Amino acid sequence: MDKAERKKLFSLLRQFYPNAKQLNPVTMTAWAAVLENYDYTPVKAAVLDYAAHNKYFPDLFDLLAPLHAVQQGTGEPAIHPGKAWMKPYIEKYMKEGEQ
Repeated sequence: MDKAERKKLFSLLRQFYPNAKQLNPVTMTAWAAVLENYDYTPVKAAVLDYAAHNKYFPDLFDLLAPLHAVQQGTGEPAIHPGKAWMKPYIEKYMKEGEQ
């Protein structure tokens, strides 16, 4: 996820949680470091799903936990494969689960 996409994501979170004190510069910088390894579309979908079911501001884990599951029908993790340093470990874990 690039800087412009992260900005759109933070803007979306501000729309759902206008009183959230969690969206401060320090937190946004920390989130940006983690989110750069993810594609925008699945993270945005996770934000929309979370906001539809929760009135409290999410932790980063609340948004990313569903993304670590396998995307339906593709067999690929939602994390961007070009930037995923853990991809070999994820693939090994997924193969072990198939046995």
